[in-house]
Order: sequence, then structure tokens, then C-alpha cells
Amino acid sequence: MKKLPSLELALISALSMGCQNEFTVMTYNIAALPQGISASNPEKNVPLISQKLGELSRNEEKEIVLVQEDFSYHGELNKNAGYPYKTEPPEHYESLGDGLNAFSDFEITDPVRQAWRDCNGYFEDGSDCLTPKGFTIGEYEIVSGVKIEVYNLHMDSGDSPNDEYARELQIEQFIETFNLRSSRKAAIVAGDYNTAGNLLYRLKSATGLVDSCDVLSCSDPDSIDRILFKNNEYVTLIPLEHRIDAEFFVDENGEPLSDHLPVSVKFKVVAGPPGKELFMKNEGE
Repeated sequence: MKKLPSLELALISALSMGCQNEFTVMTYNIAALPQGISASNPEKNVPLISQKLGELSRNEEKEIVLVQEDFSYHGELNKNAGYPYKTEPPEHYESLGDGLNAFSDFEITDPVRQAWRDCNGYFEDGSDCLTPKGFTIGEYEIVSGVKIEVYNLHMDSGDSPNDEYARELQIEQFIETFNLRSSRKAAIVAGDYNTAGNLLYRLKSATGLVDSCDVLSCSDPDSIDRILFKNNEYVTLIPLEHRIDAEFFVDENGEPLSDHLPVSVKFKVVAGPPGKELFMKNEGE
């Protein structure tokens, strides 16, 4: 009889004891640049986003919430968010910081931040070089003894050729880091990609990441806010549902609280390598 590795045994044991094996990942660019610069109204909207996160944190679902553009109002965002685990902006940043943070029902260990080596624009083309955008990495213990790596990224914005070239360089940097660190791990990569074309194909083909919209039916398959995932021989993440929330994160007039809508994917965790059911696209049955 083949001896099962300890990681797979831990997962099977946890699931057999009734541990919850479904969780949701949400990515949300909250547009929290300083008031007057933001495309939204962060002085009003960030406290409302915090309240909405607090409501989500009290439901029975397990969640990981990844935010981008958490630049200038983190205290207000954190105030009522309610999740037991979260990341905080580094205190040493002299600029607005990278704007990347997480709120989670799962413990986050060994968080890492990596800035892009290349960007485009200080006072033009989205002014991306004014903040150290990049990506974060953390280990999340989704069931007892079993961790996955979760990435939160924010790529260069804008439509100019220089913006596109900056994103090409950022994709290559990400591929390099991911393949060195996570090539044999189960992982989720979510965030504001600011692209939905050939660069995503390059990312997927070079890392083995799968776009949740390649498995599920997505209402906006060209959205720049995306959630990708990767399995390994011990842990399989099966996407069950893709949602774009246009109704919950709104103000009293029904207006969105950001210029982006939150995107969520619900995952099921099973032990062992993926079977063919993972790659049969769900048509919404």
C-alpha cells in the first residue's frame, strides 16, 4: 500500500472530522487614494466598505478578502472590518505604500511584500510610479495543518504603450517569483491585473495557474479584477461559484462604493490531485 504524505493525511483527517472545506476569496480595489485624487469618494465610502466587511465577517462562510488601493484610509477601513486576521501597512513607507492588504478568517503567516521593479508614469499614464505597487504573499491555514499561498497583486494601470510594456515586465517578475516560491504549492493569485488579454495567457502558461473564469461561467469574462489558482498533488482547490457584487457594496442611493466592483470565487478544498471534474466548465447549473 502506498503511504500517504503527511500533508495529504492532515487534509483528509481534517475533512473527515467535519472541518469546513469551502471558503470564499474576494478581491476588491477600494479606490482609497486621497480625497480629490481618487476616482471615488473615499472619505465617505471607505467607512461604509468597512461596515460591509464587518457584516460579511459575521456570516457563517469562511473568507479571505484582498484589497487594493488601501492607501490613505486604512484606519477607517480596519475599524469595523471585523475579521480575526489581517495585514497592516508597513510603517516605514514614506509614500502612500503599496495599498495591498488582507482580511481573513484564516491565520496569515509569513506575509511578504514585493514591489515591482518596473513601472510607468509619475505625473502621467496613471502615475503608477508614485506608489510602490507590487504584490503580497501570505500562507493561509485553510484547514488544520494545511496551508495554501495567497497572492494579492496590483499591476500598472493605463492604456499607453509604456503602460503595456511595464505590465509585461511586471508579469515576468511575478512569474520569476512565483515559480521559485510556489511552483509545487497550492496557491491563489487575486487582484487588479489591469489587463485581460495576452499577458494573462503568458502568466497562466508560465506558472500553471488557472483562471477561475476558465472553469466557471463569469458574467464579465474580460474583467481586470481576477482570481487565479493552482493545485498540487496534495491539495485541490475546486472553484464552485464566481460572483461580481453590484448590490452589496453600495451606498444608500445604490451607488457603488468604488470604481471597481468586488469579485469573489467560492472554493472547495479536497485532498489529492485534481480529477477531470475540475476542468469541466460549470455552465451555471
